Amino acid sequence: MSESTSQRHDPLHLVFERGSQETTIHIPEDGKLFAGHFDDYPIAPGALMLDWMFRQAEAAGVHQPQRNLLRSRFMREVKPGDTVIIRCRPAQRGLLVEVARGEEISAKAWFQMNS
Repeated sequence: MSESTSQRHDPLHLVFERGSQETTIHIPEDGKLFAGHFDDYPIAPGALMLDWMFRQAEAAGVHQPQRNLLRSRFMREVKPGDTVIIRCRPAQRGLLVEVARGEEISAKAWFQMNS
């Protein structure tokens, strides 16, 4: 059985609702979430954004998203004070999950859907 999204260490106490295609995350201004990830210029670590995408994919129905990740891409920074939307949409080979700030895409991950 895969780990429940609510069992992971999560300083923001995020909830990714089962069956949902979208989750909004408000990043605190204080930058503590990114402590140690560039003290003079805090940005979200890629591993953190990838975890958000894993959790959204799991909520959307991808079983064991870590094993079904086809590829990922990181394009833009997420900084303290940003609001991002983690959203899913169908892709040619499965499911695309994006981290978006408004119209700008910060990261993408493609997942194979389970058969």
